[in-house]
Amino acid sequence: MSISIVQQVPKHLATGGSPNKTITIATPGAGNTLFLALTNVATFAATGVTGGGVTWSKVVSVTDAVGGEICELWAGANSSGSGTTITVTYSSAYMGASDATVVEVSGMPSTLTIDPASGATNTGQSGTASTASITPTAGNSLIIFAVASTSAGTTTITNTPSGGFTALTLPTGAFVSTGWGYSIVPSATGSYSTTFPATPSYAHWATVIAGFDGTSSPPPASSPLSSAISSPLSSAPSSKVSSPLSPSPSPLSSAISSPSYTGSSSKSSSLSSPLAIIPCNGDVFVCFTPLGNLITTDGGDPLTTDDGIYLTK
Repeated sequence: MSISIVQQVPKHLATGGSPNKTITIATPGAGNTLFLALTNVATFAATGVTGGGVTWSKVVSVTDAVGGEICELWAGANSSGSGTTITVTYSSAYMGASDATVVEVSGMPSTLTIDPASGATNTGQSGTASTASITPTAGNSLIIFAVASTSAGTTTITNTPSGGFTALTLPTGAFVSTGWGYSIVPSATGSYSTTFPATPSYAHWATVIAGFDGTSSPPPASSPLSSAISSPLSSAPSSKVSSPLSPSPSPLSSAISSPSYTGSSSKSSSLSSPLAIIPCNGDVFVCFTPLGNLITTDGGDPLTTDDGIYLTK
């Protein structure tokens, strides 16, 4: 399943009242992943997030020591498909102005994996708010989120991320000067980063960026024995296979008693010795080589493999 944005819900979290600030979202889909981007201008970081049928954890955060602005990214995987209220908790009701956006993403694994292992942060003072660069695992599909903020008032960030990132919707009445965006990468290659324009040229800003692996766990690799049984034998004529293989192949020395069978090949210089010869039905025998090749014969009508190995009576 490909990664896609299901919903994004922005909200300005006003200071005062309760330290628990709520965001109402549509019921998330079962198994989907939720992300929360947060910015604040008063050095108050969130102390916890609940709701949406997921267990939330803070992925990455940064505080600009000069301007006081904060960027945070939270996430929770494998939603139960219930819970429409997201609660963001602060240590004080008067936490200053905060802006938030909740994003629901489908097509993600049930276990959250940050790729690379941790997000990256950056702070600076210039006319461009730039994230650090991250290098995810090559070939993986993933979604990358970036958050930027600057102290409100005389400095601003324009929500136009570069480098192929798509801007997320800003809250109505946003007080924090915020930029945030995402990028869905079908197959990662190289490094990823983004920038947001900031004004004036001496603006103080902070940014975070993190990638999340969207590649599902691969099925366990099959052994040579199992692949040999499921492929070559199944294509043998039904008249030659009427009973299953013995569940416990006997060693070569004990498998051949009477009559005697010998191995022959047109490419004997590249052969390895057989591991076992197993009686199946009547005169039908099966031989497995150390490389997992399957060879069968019924005496006078041998079935051969591509390398020319066969058995004769």
